[in-house]
Amino acid sequence: MILNLIQITFICIFFSGQALAEENTLRPIVIFGDSTDQVDRGFTGQTINEKKLDLYQYTDVNRALKQVSGVYVREEDGLGLRPNIGLRGTNPDRSKKIVFLEDDILIGPAPYSAPAAYYTPNMNHVDRLDVYKGFSATGIGPNSVGGAINYVSSQIPEGKNLNTASLNFGSFNTWNGKLSSAGHTKFGSYLIEGSHLFSEGFKRIDGGSNTDVSKSEILAKYRFDLVKGDRPQNIEVRLGYSEEDSNETYLGLSNEDFKTSPFRRYSASALDNMTWDHQKYQLKHTIQVSETGLIETSAYRHNFSRTWNRLDRFRDTSTTRSLSNLLNNPTADSLFYSILVGETDSAAAGSNGELILANNKRDFFSQGLQSKYSDEYSLNLKSGVLKIEPEVFLRAHQDQIFRDQTSNNYEMFDGKLEALGDPTQITNSEKQTTLAYTLSSSTKFSYKSYIITPVIRIESVDYDFKNDLDSTKNANRTDYAYIPGISFFKRISPYFSMGTSYNRAASLAGLSASGDEVKETADNYELLFKYLNQDLLLQMDSTLFFTDYQNITGTCTVSGGCTSGSGEAFNGGKANIYGIEGGITKGFYIGAVYIPLGLNFTYLNAKFNSNFTSASPEWGQGAVKKGDPLPYIPELQYTLSAGATYKKLTAELSLTSQSEVFDQSVEAGRIKIEDFQFIDLAANYQISEKLKTSFKVSNLFDKEYVVAARPFGLRPGMPQALQIGIKYIF
Repeated sequence: MILNLIQITFICIFFSGQALAEENTLRPIVIFGDSTDQVDRGFTGQTINEKKLDLYQYTDVNRALKQVSGVYVREEDGLGLRPNIGLRGTNPDRSKKIVFLEDDILIGPAPYSAPAAYYTPNMNHVDRLDVYKGFSATGIGPNSVGGAINYVSSQIPEGKNLNTASLNFGSFNTWNGKLSSAGHTKFGSYLIEGSHLFSEGFKRIDGGSNTDVSKSEILAKYRFDLVKGDRPQNIEVRLGYSEEDSNETYLGLSNEDFKTSPFRRYSASALDNMTWDHQKYQLKHTIQVSETGLIETSAYRHNFSRTWNRLDRFRDTSTTRSLSNLLNNPTADSLFYSILVGETDSAAAGSNGELILANNKRDFFSQGLQSKYSDEYSLNLKSGVLKIEPEVFLRAHQDQIFRDQTSNNYEMFDGKLEALGDPTQITNSEKQTTLAYTLSSSTKFSYKSYIITPVIRIESVDYDFKNDLDSTKNANRTDYAYIPGISFFKRISPYFSMGTSYNRAASLAGLSASGDEVKETADNYELLFKYLNQDLLLQMDSTLFFTDYQNITGTCTVSGGCTSGSGEAFNGGKANIYGIEGGITKGFYIGAVYIPLGLNFTYLNAKFNSNFTSASPEWGQGAVKKGDPLPYIPELQYTLSAGATYKKLTAELSLTSQSEVFDQSVEAGRIKIEDFQFIDLAANYQISEKLKTSFKVSNLFDKEYVVAARPFGLRPGMPQALQIGIKYIF
């Protein structure tokens, strides 16, 4: 289906209408930028702009986010297929503690019912990434403890027709093509683009099965200009379809096997495969109600369906023969280890040596209606001008996950998996539906050099859970959350400003096994400093933050170590997280060459603040003690960059470093993931106004490093990879 849609994209590009129409662009209040006004803006989000994304030609959001302080990732496949993103001390597993938005609309498959669902928007269609943390995320639900990431999709170009074609190809037979057409008709403006990415992957399965990855997407937008003039009004229709077919796995390697061949995959993972498709339907109405007032209203419906066929376990369910224990200590049961890697037939261990493959089918929908009003007012007081910027946001949202999980028995025979004739087993059939109403309101008061911004978010959430296999687990529960915050900000001098903030934060995590709602609550405190001197080409910012968790929660996922109860939430008691994050950029000229230098850094101290017995494999099962670390959160992470721009050539070298992390909190059985560093190099050359070439080397010095030890064995980061590309405008 997607190939037919891409063919339609080609046709639209070559036969697009060329009639120009008068531009009437409605402009909401913008909080992102790289100009002197940033020193006045207080607590706002951070951005990875289009220039940076274009230079590095990112298709992996994990790699892109390393350019922002306060963000860390636990890589899983090295290709960015399964994002594991954390913000300011939240567990990165499946990005379940942060909110994914696309153009300010909730984009996760089921952000309330299943926040741990695997998904990330396709980076081929992203113009900018906006990252909200701490106070700036207060008004965004459902999870505001960590924050939110807004993927700003490809925008309709203003005032011109534009057709582009780009192609990148490189290591591991990877190629990535994109076609785009944008223009104007007498009714409005449009954008239509399609992309396809293919890679053979950098791992190799014993026995020769393929590790191919294929991702495709088509995106179409049409903006109808309803009213022009001083009070313009328009409606924008957005349609999108994307799909993926990837032969990736949860199965990693033993320590010794990793040292010998880090990009090896065992024969038992040969049939692991995920396929999914995602449909997006959005309608947005925008009206300028006054010179500065804007109302934006969106209706949306997203459908997401995926099937994850993967190795689950041995038929023998004893703890010592779990996949994780076998790979952590393969000599303890060498027979079952040799079956797993394909060196011995399952028959050597009888029926216990048979392997179980799970087929995890998930169907999601997410739909809603939201509206935002923003404006600016000025009051002339005797002592000065008071500027007032109110914003009110309303959203009614419903989402659902249906889990339909089965399993089949296989045997290892002559180094390959062979299906047995046993009947398919139904292992899970459950549905959770959530209906949520959100109201958030903030008002920014600016007077002289002072800015005060109060904000509050109110959520009403109704959960409905039904288990078709165990009717005793059916549950319905309604809960409410009140999340206030306030920030104070002052400009000290033309170059320097500082501020402080407090906000209550909450993550609405879902239901426990008993049907109780599990809510994560915390208090966030921040102290912010900004310095910007354009004459010196120098910009610095730093934020000290402290998060006091009254209750930290975990969610049961296979990727986090759970073997059953997927989606179940756990309480974890108190935790304290504090740290400092920031960035420094300095530019200077050597003759006609402009050289920008940059550093972004994050220091995090993320530990439990109470003793409790953990039932969640995410933290480890057993005694958690005060002072034990939270899993997969690095204490120190930084990225250093040095670039150069000369006439038509732009190049940048970046070094990323991450300190050691631990796979669980419980000390018994805890695995340490060693620190690592890697260097990326990117460059592009503007041959002409219409033609540009690009070049990139990821992991320049081919560093071999471990990124994770969950759920089963050690996983590698991406090895050295070269890429060249070309982009043509016509």
